[in-house]
Amino acid sequence: MYRSGENARAIIDREGLTQVADEAVLLMKVQEVLSTHAKVVEDYKAGKKAAWGFLVGQVMKSTEGRANPAVVNKLLAEKLPKV
Repeated sequence: MYRSGENARAIIDREGLTQVADEAVLLMKVQEVLSTHAKVVEDYKAGKKAAWGFLVGQVMKSTEGRANPAVVNKLLAEKLPKV
């Protein structure tokens, strides 16, 4: 901001630093991850709690780290038992 004179919103938009919190967008990403990583889903259901972190990480990776982690965890908690 100091160097360019741009306001914070302009820099955030230009650099793609906005967080993705739209549940519809994140739901699609969660569903993609769950279908792509069926073995990890089975591992989680078999009691391997580390699999949860892997799934969250894959959603974060698919959004280039911009997904809201709280929303991702909420959606995983809703969808994982139904897979």
